[in-house]
Amino acid sequence: MPWTRPGSGFTLLFEAYIVIPAQAMPVKRIAELIGEHDTGLWRVLKYYVGVARLTFDKFHVLELLNTAVGSVRRQEQHERPKLKHTRYLCLKNPERLSAHQRSSLETLCPRSLNLKTVKAYRIRLAFQELWEQPPALAEPFLKKWYFWAPHSRVKPIKQCAKTIKKHWQGILNWFQSLVNNGIREGINSMIEAVKAKAWGYRTVEYFITMIYLISGKLNFSLPT
Repeated sequence: MPWTRPGSGFTLLFEAYIVIPAQAMPVKRIAELIGEHDTGLWRVLKYYVGVARLTFDKFHVLELLNTAVGSVRRQEQHERPKLKHTRYLCLKNPERLSAHQRSSLETLCPRSLNLKTVKAYRIRLAFQELWEQPPALAEPFLKKWYFWAPHSRVKPIKQCAKTIKKHWQGILNWFQSLVNNGIREGINSMIEAVKAKAWGYRTVEYFITMIYLISGKLNFSLPT
Protein backbone atom coordinates (compact mmCIF):
# COMPACT_ATOMS: atom_id res chain seq x y z
CA MET A 1 0.00 0.00 0.00
CA PRO A 2 1.28 3.55 -0.68
CA TRP A 3 2.20 5.59 2.37
CA THR A 4 1.51 9.26 2.93
CA ARG A 5 5.06 10.14 3.80
CA PRO A 6 8.15 8.31 5.10
CA GLY A 7 7.66 7.25 8.69
CA SER A 8 4.07 8.50 8.95
CA GLY A 9 2.64 5.04 9.56
CA PHE A 10 -0.52 5.76 7.55
CA THR A 11 -1.57 4.84 4.05
CA LEU A 12 -2.75 7.48 1.63
CA LEU A 13 -6.31 6.17 1.83
CA PHE A 14 -6.27 6.14 5.62
CA GLU A 15 -5.16 9.74 5.76
CA ALA A 16 -7.48 10.97 3.03
CA TYR A 17 -10.63 9.19 4.18
CA ILE A 18 -10.15 9.02 7.94
CA VAL A 19 -7.37 11.11 9.52
CA ILE A 20 -8.17 14.41 7.82
CA PRO A 21 -12.00 14.19 8.10
CA ALA A 22 -11.67 13.11 11.76
CA GLN A 23 -10.42 16.58 12.59
CA ALA A 24 -13.68 18.18 11.46
CA MET A 25 -16.54 15.66 11.51
CA PRO A 26 -18.02 12.90 13.70
CA VAL A 27 -16.29 9.53 13.63
CA LYS A 28 -19.66 7.83 13.13
CA ARG A 29 -20.22 9.76 9.90
CA ILE A 30 -16.77 8.79 8.67
CA ALA A 31 -17.55 5.16 9.51
CA GLU A 32 -20.76 5.35 7.47
CA LEU A 33 -18.87 6.89 4.58
CA ILE A 34 -16.29 4.09 4.40
CA GLY A 35 -18.60 1.26 5.49
CA GLU A 36 -16.97 0.43 8.82
CA HIS A 37 -18.25 0.22 12.41
CA ASP A 38 -17.70 3.48 14.27
CA THR A 39 -16.60 1.81 17.53
CA GLY A 40 -13.73 -0.05 15.89
CA LEU A 41 -12.75 3.00 13.87
CA TRP A 42 -12.69 5.22 16.94
CA ARG A 43 -10.40 2.78 18.74
CA VAL A 44 -7.94 2.99 15.87
CA LEU A 45 -8.10 6.77 15.77
CA LYS A 46 -7.81 7.16 19.52
CA TYR A 47 -4.77 4.90 19.61
CA TYR A 48 -2.93 6.26 16.57
CA VAL A 49 -4.13 9.77 15.92
CA GLY A 50 -3.73 12.44 18.56
CA VAL A 51 -5.65 15.09 16.61
CA ALA A 52 -8.81 13.03 16.24
CA ARG A 53 -11.76 13.91 18.46
CA LEU A 54 -14.89 11.84 18.70
CA THR A 55 -17.89 14.06 18.16
CA PHE A 56 -21.55 13.11 18.12
CA ASP A 57 -23.60 15.58 16.14
CA LYS A 58 -26.94 16.48 17.62
CA PHE A 59 -28.94 14.83 14.85
CA HIS A 60 -27.40 11.45 15.60
CA VAL A 61 -28.18 11.77 19.33
CA LEU A 62 -31.74 12.84 18.51
CA GLU A 63 -32.04 9.75 16.33
CA LEU A 64 -31.15 7.59 19.35
CA LEU A 65 -33.79 9.32 21.48
CA ASN A 66 -36.44 9.08 18.77
CA THR A 67 -35.78 5.37 18.48
CA ALA A 68 -36.22 5.00 22.24
CA VAL A 69 -39.48 6.98 22.25
CA GLY A 70 -40.80 4.95 19.33
CA SER A 71 -39.94 1.71 21.11
CA VAL A 72 -41.82 2.82 24.23
CA ARG A 73 -44.89 3.75 22.18
CA ARG A 74 -44.96 0.43 20.32
CA GLN A 75 -44.74 -1.55 23.53
CA GLU A 76 -47.36 0.51 25.35
CA GLN A 77 -49.96 0.78 22.59
CA HIS A 78 -50.97 -2.86 23.08
CA GLU A 79 -52.32 -1.93 26.52
CA ARG A 80 -53.25 1.65 25.70
CA PRO A 81 -55.25 1.84 22.42
CA LYS A 82 -55.17 5.65 22.60
CA LEU A 83 -51.55 5.47 21.45
CA LYS A 84 -52.38 3.85 18.12
CA HIS A 85 -51.72 6.07 15.10
CA THR A 86 -49.67 8.51 17.21
CA ARG A 87 -46.25 7.59 15.90
CA TYR A 88 -45.44 10.96 14.34
CA LEU A 89 -46.91 12.92 17.23
CA CYS A 90 -44.13 11.61 19.45
CA LEU A 91 -41.36 12.26 16.94
CA LYS A 92 -42.14 15.88 16.11
CA ASN A 93 -41.27 18.93 18.14
CA PRO A 94 -44.31 20.81 19.52
CA GLU A 95 -43.78 23.82 17.24
CA ARG A 96 -43.97 21.58 14.16
CA LEU A 97 -47.29 20.00 15.07
CA SER A 98 -50.46 20.99 13.27
CA ALA A 99 -53.42 22.22 15.31
CA HIS A 100 -55.06 18.80 15.00
CA GLN A 101 -51.89 16.99 16.02
CA ARG A 102 -51.37 19.31 18.96
CA SER A 103 -54.91 18.64 20.14
CA SER A 104 -54.37 14.88 19.82
CA LEU A 105 -51.15 15.08 21.81
CA GLU A 106 -52.83 17.05 24.59
CA THR A 107 -55.34 14.23 25.10
CA LEU A 108 -52.43 11.95 25.97
CA CYS A 109 -50.76 14.29 28.44
CA PRO A 110 -53.00 14.27 31.57
CA ARG A 111 -51.12 12.85 34.56
CA SER A 112 -54.04 10.56 35.29
CA LEU A 113 -53.13 8.52 32.20
CA ASN A 114 -49.54 8.10 33.38
CA LEU A 115 -48.36 7.12 29.92
CA LYS A 116 -44.75 5.99 29.64
CA THR A 117 -44.74 7.25 26.06
CA VAL A 118 -45.50 10.78 27.19
CA LYS A 119 -42.80 10.57 29.84
CA ALA A 120 -40.29 9.40 27.21
CA TYR A 121 -41.39 12.21 24.89
CA ARG A 122 -40.84 14.83 27.58
CA ILE A 123 -37.40 13.41 28.35
CA ARG A 124 -36.51 13.71 24.67
CA LEU A 125 -37.70 17.31 24.52
CA ALA A 126 -35.72 18.11 27.65
CA PHE A 127 -32.56 16.68 26.12
CA GLN A 128 -32.94 18.89 23.06
CA GLU A 129 -32.50 21.94 25.28
CA LEU A 130 -28.90 20.83 25.74
CA TRP A 131 -27.97 22.26 22.32
CA GLU A 132 -29.22 25.69 23.37
CA GLN A 133 -26.85 25.86 26.35
CA PRO A 134 -23.63 27.88 26.28
CA PRO A 135 -20.55 25.64 26.30
CA ALA A 136 -19.80 26.34 29.96
CA LEU A 137 -23.26 25.12 31.04
CA ALA A 138 -23.54 22.15 28.69
CA GLU A 139 -22.11 19.50 31.01
CA PRO A 140 -24.04 20.64 34.14
CA PHE A 141 -27.23 20.53 32.08
CA LEU A 142 -26.37 17.08 30.72
CA LYS A 143 -25.70 15.80 34.24
CA LYS A 144 -29.15 16.95 35.39
CA TRP A 145 -30.78 15.28 32.40
CA TYR A 146 -28.84 12.09 32.98
CA PHE A 147 -29.99 11.94 36.60
CA TRP A 148 -33.61 12.14 35.43
CA ALA A 149 -33.51 9.71 32.50
CA PRO A 150 -32.23 6.54 34.25
CA HIS A 151 -34.74 7.11 37.07
CA SER A 152 -37.66 7.33 34.64
CA ARG A 153 -38.32 3.56 34.92
CA VAL A 154 -38.78 3.50 31.14
CA LYS A 155 -36.48 0.77 29.87
CA PRO A 156 -35.71 2.08 26.32
CA ILE A 157 -34.98 5.52 27.77
CA LYS A 158 -32.70 4.00 30.40
CA GLN A 159 -30.83 2.11 27.68
CA CYS A 160 -30.55 5.29 25.64
CA ALA A 161 -29.20 7.14 28.68
CA LYS A 162 -26.52 4.48 29.09
CA THR A 163 -25.48 4.98 25.48
CA ILE A 164 -25.29 8.73 26.02
CA LYS A 165 -23.23 8.19 29.15
CA LYS A 166 -20.88 5.93 27.18
CA HIS A 167 -20.33 8.69 24.61
CA TRP A 168 -20.46 11.55 27.10
CA GLN A 169 -17.34 13.40 25.97
CA GLY A 170 -18.17 12.89 22.31
CA ILE A 171 -21.49 14.68 22.84
CA LEU A 172 -19.84 17.55 24.72
CA ASN A 173 -17.20 17.86 22.01
CA TRP A 174 -19.96 19.14 19.74
CA PHE A 175 -19.88 22.46 21.58
CA GLN A 176 -16.32 23.00 20.33
CA SER A 177 -16.52 21.47 16.85
CA LEU A 178 -20.19 22.28 16.01
CA VAL A 179 -19.99 19.60 13.33
CA ASN A 180 -23.01 18.33 11.43
CA ASN A 181 -23.93 16.14 8.50
CA GLY A 182 -23.27 18.95 6.06
CA ILE A 183 -19.51 18.49 6.38
CA ARG A 184 -19.74 14.82 5.59
CA GLU A 185 -22.06 15.40 2.66
CA GLY A 186 -19.75 18.08 1.31
CA ILE A 187 -16.67 15.84 1.49
CA ASN A 188 -18.55 12.92 -0.01
CA SER A 189 -19.88 15.03 -2.89
CA MET A 190 -16.41 16.42 -3.55
CA ILE A 191 -14.86 12.93 -3.70
CA GLU A 192 -17.63 11.63 -5.97
CA ALA A 193 -17.16 14.64 -8.28
CA VAL A 194 -13.41 13.99 -8.45
CA LYS A 195 -14.06 10.35 -9.35
CA ALA A 196 -16.70 11.14 -11.95
CA LYS A 197 -14.64 13.86 -13.61
CA ALA A 198 -12.06 11.38 -14.90
CA TRP A 199 -14.33 8.33 -15.21
CA GLY A 200 -12.09 6.57 -12.71
CA TYR A 201 -8.33 6.57 -12.15
CA ARG A 202 -5.66 4.09 -13.13
CA THR A 203 -4.13 3.97 -9.65
CA VAL A 204 -5.17 4.85 -6.11
CA GLU A 205 -2.27 7.32 -5.91
CA TYR A 206 -3.70 9.40 -8.76
CA PHE A 207 -7.13 9.40 -7.14
CA ILE A 208 -5.79 10.53 -3.76
CA THR A 209 -3.64 13.18 -5.41
CA MET A 210 -6.70 14.62 -7.14
CA ILE A 211 -8.64 14.65 -3.87
CA TYR A 212 -5.85 16.62 -2.25
CA LEU A 213 -5.61 18.91 -5.28
CA ILE A 214 -9.33 19.72 -5.36
CA SER A 215 -9.91 19.97 -1.59
CA GLY A 216 -6.62 21.68 -0.71
CA LYS A 217 -7.73 25.05 -2.12
CA LEU A 218 -4.30 25.56 -3.62
CA ASN A 219 -3.50 28.88 -5.25
CA PHE A 220 -1.78 28.40 -8.60
CA SER A 221 -1.80 32.04 -9.66
CA LEU A 222 1.57 33.40 -10.67
CA PRO A 223 3.10 36.20 -8.58
CA THR A 224 2.67 39.62 -10.08
